[in-house]
Amino acid sequence: MRQIPPPGRLLTTAKICGALPLIIGVIIFGLWVWTRSDGLISAGIFTIYGGLASFALGSLSLFAYILAAKKSAELPRPLVWRSALKAGALLLSNYPAAFAIVVAAILIETRYIVTIQNQTSSSATDLRIHGGGCDITISSISPHDSTSRSFWIQHDDSLKLSLMLDGQERTHTIEGYVTNGQGGSKTVTIDQNEQLSTKCQEAGQGAPSKVGQRP
Repeated sequence: MRQIPPPGRLLTTAKICGALPLIIGVIIFGLWVWTRSDGLISAGIFTIYGGLASFALGSLSLFAYILAAKKSAELPRPLVWRSALKAGALLLSNYPAAFAIVVAAILIETRYIVTIQNQTSSSATDLRIHGGGCDITISSISPHDSTSRSFWIQHDDSLKLSLMLDGQERTHTIEGYVTNGQGGSKTVTIDQNEQLSTKCQEAGQGAPSKVGQRP
C-alpha cells in the first residue's frame, strides 16, 4: 500500500496550490492593464483553468493532511485545524479573486475614454460629450490645456462633442457609431486654426478625421 506523504509536505502542497494561481493571475492582470496584450488574455484564461486544477489538487492535499495529522501524536489538534483552515481559506480565495479580476478586465476593456486637447489661445467652454446614453459636461478647458473623461456606452448611437469657442457653438462627431459594451480611446484636438479633429488611440487607427470643423 502506498504510504501517505508526511503531513507537513501535504500542507505545503495545499498552500502552494492556493497561492500560485493567485499570484500568477494578479501578475498577468497587472501586465495586461499595462500593455493590453491579447496574448495575456489567453494566458489569463489558461490561468483560470489551471487554477481549477490547482484547487482540486490542493483540496485533495489538504484532505490528506487532515487524515495524516489525525494519526500523528506529535501534532496538536488545535494546530492541525488552524493550519487546515488557513490553507482552505487560501484555496477558496482564488474564486473571489478570479471573479474580481474578470469583472475589472471587462470594465476596463469596455471603458470609453475621450481626451480633449485645446491648442488655441482661447478657452473652450460649456463642453458636453453626449450620445449612446452618456451625457458628460465639462465647464471649460483653458488654452493649451487638456482633460480626459471615461464612461461606458449604454446603447447604439453616435458620440458627439458640443462646445462654445469664441462665442460660437460648435458640434463635433467623435465617432459616428457606438454601441453597448464598446470600449475605445479617442483624442479630440482643437488646433490653432480652431479646427476639431479626432484621433483614435487604438492600434492601426491613428489617422485623424476632421469632422465639424469651423467653416
